[in-house]
Amino acid sequence: MSTDSPDDIRRRLGEISDELRGLADDDFAGKYTLNKEADELRSQLEEFDDDTCDTKARWADRSARKGSHSVDYELEAQKARLIQSGEGGT
Repeated sequence: MSTDSPDDIRRRLGEISDELRGLADDDFAGKYTLNKEADELRSQLEEFDDDTCDTKARWADRSARKGSHSVDYELEAQKARLIQSGEGGT
């Protein structure tokens, strides 16, 4: 299957996902065929460097900022002072 744009490829990948969910659990040949087509489409999508590289960079930046697990001791000390002074809102 030859598609022209990234949107066409993404649309077909969505269709394949729907088709896979509709297959019987033991339809291994059908699953293989659809998964193979999806792999080929993902490879084609990678060829659109400008779109995929920009998207990957944004997701990498976003994921790097998610859920910092470090403790801000100064902020925790300020919270403790507020609670001890009775200004905690209760």
